[in-house]
Amino acid sequence: MPERGAQSMRHALPNVIIIGAGKCGTTSLHTYLDLHPAIAMTREKELHFFANPEVWQRGLDWYSSQFDAHAPVRGEASVKYTAWPKWKGVPERMASVVPEARLLYVVRDPIQRILSSWVHRYSDADESRPIRDVLEVLEGNDYVERSRYYRQLEQYLPFYEKSRIHVISSEALRANRRDVLAETFDFLGVDPAFEAAGFDRIEHESRLKRRKGAVARALQRLARTAPARVLTPAARRRIGYWVYRPLTRSFEPPTLDDRTCERLREFLAPDVARLREFTGRRFAEWSL
Repeated sequence: MPERGAQSMRHALPNVIIIGAGKCGTTSLHTYLDLHPAIAMTREKELHFFANPEVWQRGLDWYSSQFDAHAPVRGEASVKYTAWPKWKGVPERMASVVPEARLLYVVRDPIQRILSSWVHRYSDADESRPIRDVLEVLEGNDYVERSRYYRQLEQYLPFYEKSRIHVISSEALRANRRDVLAETFDFLGVDPAFEAAGFDRIEHESRLKRRKGAVARALQRLARTAPARVLTPAARRRIGYWVYRPLTRSFEPPTLDDRTCERLREFLAPDVARLREFTGRRFAEWSL
């Protein structure tokens, strides 16, 4: 574990963490929370402090410097925090630093999340295989494991009480955003009646994804360097959209054949049942 900084630095540690899941609206939720006057989310969303060993080694002084010590509620988000077993040991490290934190977990129809994840990776040229080939083997498949939401939560339950975990439906966040945010604000102990025009914005929609070429990928890497981070993440996204567009091409979103759909439903159904029992929610919009 990194050496602890001064007591004053510990006061700037987060007390809320969005732990995922990827392609479920975590970027939008991060933005919505930051609009609340009592909440300060990190400027850079994906710190990966508890997942990436290289970032973990930067220590608690670096980590605490990412947060506004004056804000009653301070938070960060990383989709790698619910990507077990690819990223292991996350709950243990998190609990060793912020054992009293509240955790927000955004979930989505598990099959739709898998498709959206493929679109994301394909657009970044991190994936070239057809979706059917990607899903030929389900057990241990990173795409599929991240959609086994209860299995991911199980990693946290030895370290965080159920009362500290708030599960949010991505579908509900989109359809009934203000009600879901009010419930989330109440969970975090801040004014649940707060409203903001920015609640109408949706970040990182999959329908806007385009396949990046070599030049676009190089520019994307450049956008992650320290000089580019002078700009806010939102500004980098806006600029990047217009810079990348001529260097990308459109592609058709994937569809699943009946056999693959049925295999996924059978494989994921037990986990979905346990999630429904854990949350007491039906997730009626889901395909299984």
